[in-house]
Amino acid sequence: MKTIQNKFKILLLLLVGATIASCSSDDDTSVEPPAPAETVLLDCDSFQSNNSDALFVLEDIGEGVDYLIDCVVSVEVDLVIEPGVVVQFTNGAGMKVKEQGSLNAVGTQSKPITFTSASETKGAWKGIITDSEKIKNRFDYVTIEYAGDDGLTSNSEPASLIISSDSYFRLNNVSIKQLELRNSGHSL
Repeated sequence: MKTIQNKFKILLLLLVGATIASCSSDDDTSVEPPAPAETVLLDCDSFQSNNSDALFVLEDIGEGVDYLIDCVVSVEVDLVIEPGVVVQFTNGAGMKVKEQGSLNAVGTQSKPITFTSASETKGAWKGIITDSEKIKNRFDYVTIEYAGDDGLTSNSEPASLIISSDSYFRLNNVSIKQLELRNSGHSL
């Protein structure tokens, strides 16, 4: 009986020793963080109703800038921008929400939506203008910065956000930063 117990003890010691020996310090159990997503360059017709590949949702695809716009895009679809998205515009670019389209950008306090400039210069990009009467138009927890270049309206008035007189747009928790103030004879 003692030989069986001794053999059992030896076997148990061998198993414990093998287990300890198999755990080496070079085992990498850490998880690599995902590589940062690349910024998506949006085509000028990305939100046009006649484009079979039109985008209807802009998703938060990672840290930093999610989307880059290098032209004045026309929004002719019902576009939803999800919390945390950063849309960057090159100098002179902008966004026009057409009558048949809508823009729904609802961020959160911890994941706001940002419309910004690639150059971080006051007045670098044209801004956003809307002619849409749709009730879906909404900004909540949105920051618009470095906008206000001339050219979104027929009289080329500079502005970060232009809401036409017949348009509907609900605004909550919206910040407009780093704008260039000019004496145009109109109120801000």
